Amino acid sequence: MFLPLNSKVNMAGSVVGFDTWLSEKLLFINKDVDLDVFVEYIMGILETDTSRDDKNESLEGIIGEILVCVLRPYIGTVENHGKNGKKRGTLL
Repeated sequence: MFLPLNSKVNMAGSVVGFDTWLSEKLLFINKDVDLDVFVEYIMGILETDTSRDDKNESLEGIIGEILVCVLRPYIGTVENHGKNGKKRGTLL
């Protein structure tokens, strides 16, 4: 199958544009993500003339922010679990 430039195949097997593919991936990570902001920001990172390493560092930072929003409630639960006399390093 020939795919046009910047096209991807989504989870359902359909050919979609990169921005649609990216939106699906971001929503998979965090269903509450502001797609208008994050897709535009990520596309901007990818279109800059900086090195691949700089782009990767920027992408890791922005995707890390999306993940922290999702994981924050769990981090608090783990911290509280440890404070309540349970052995550190265990979740049960």
